[in-house]
Amino acid sequence: MITAYDKEPENGMTGQDKRHAPRYTGELPVLLGSAMGVTRDYSTSGVYFYINAKLSKGDPADFTVIFNQLDAGRQMRVNCRGTVVRTKQEKDRLGVAVQLSSHTFGV
Repeated sequence: MITAYDKEPENGMTGQDKRHAPRYTGELPVLLGSAMGVTRDYSTSGVYFYINAKLSKGDPADFTVIFNQLDAGRQMRVNCRGTVVRTKQEKDRLGVAVQLSSHTFGV
């Protein structure tokens, strides 16, 4: 679905929203190598997260999103692989948008 914006949206995108899947907002832990971060929003096609790591547009990104306590206190981990499509320095952390090429579920 493509949605037109009347003004610049909070996420810095301009013009039309090119997302192809419903997007959910929420702060979930992200693990990328030894760096920890937190999601801003996520869908089956992409994730935007904040992290203290060096990433640039075009970089490959392998990371894990952790859904805490979904079933009797267990964690569900979504192992994600994709490409960085946008970054934005925000105060002391980097905002990173990743277009996913694959994801798998684990515990």
